[in-house]
Amino acid sequence: MKLLNTFLILFILSFFTSCSGSKNTIDQAMSDEMKMEVAYIDNQMPGPDKDLENSRYISFTVIPGPGKLAHNWKPVSLWAGKDDNSVETKIFDDMEFKGKGEPVYRNTSRTGFAELPSTIDVKVILVNEDGTMIELTRKDVVMEVVY
Repeated sequence: MKLLNTFLILFILSFFTSCSGSKNTIDQAMSDEMKMEVAYIDNQMPGPDKDLENSRYISFTVIPGPGKLAHNWKPVSLWAGKDDNSVETKIFDDMEFKGKGEPVYRNTSRTGFAELPSTIDVKVILVNEDGTMIELTRKDVVMEVVY
């Protein structure tokens, strides 16, 4: 009886997990309609509050196909790296839905990039106000040092 109860609980949990997972799938068609530009910056400009550990940041610009953005977007995650050296973050300058009716959507992440190499790949996952997720990638983004 104990084995049957355990099996039943596992079955119910797997059912709910599979149902909730299908909601968070990437809309590939919508992803293919969008383009992304990425700036990987190492800000070496002098300043009174200069924090060398956090001098690197990644800004990205999402560009819709022809026209303006039909939805508001917010970031879910950003992965950056090369080979075995990578970082994933969920911290961005702006965590609100924005962009509908605009020609582009922009955002920046400033956390955890200090140890990355000078050339990286970037993957950004965004979600719109309807819950649709897109994944945009850029390969071989070269770091720009700003003095």
